[in-house]
Amino acid sequence: MNFERQVPMNITVHYLAQLKQAAGMPSEVIDVPEGCSVHALLKQLMERRAHTLRALVCDSAGLPHPALLVFVGDDQVEPNQVLRDGDHVTVLTPMAGG
Repeated sequence: MNFERQVPMNITVHYLAQLKQAAGMPSEVIDVPEGCSVHALLKQLMERRAHTLRALVCDSAGLPHPALLVFVGDDQVEPNQVLRDGDHVTVLTPMAGG
């Protein structure tokens, strides 16, 4: 038997644009399991705040909206990007207008 306990990673999530208002805060620290992807993080965020974030974060199939912008540090990433302990993830919806 493997009795090693998986230590959660701390990920800081920064909300911008509509997501900041929907989340009710500019940022928060989330514990995720080691090896967590951006997609899994978004799913966890959606589950925590289903009534406010679901329509902004996920499509009807529960997948991240294709137009959703996600950055780890300064780099824009894809949903399959694996996160590391201490990462800062910024999530925002595209802005309309011009």
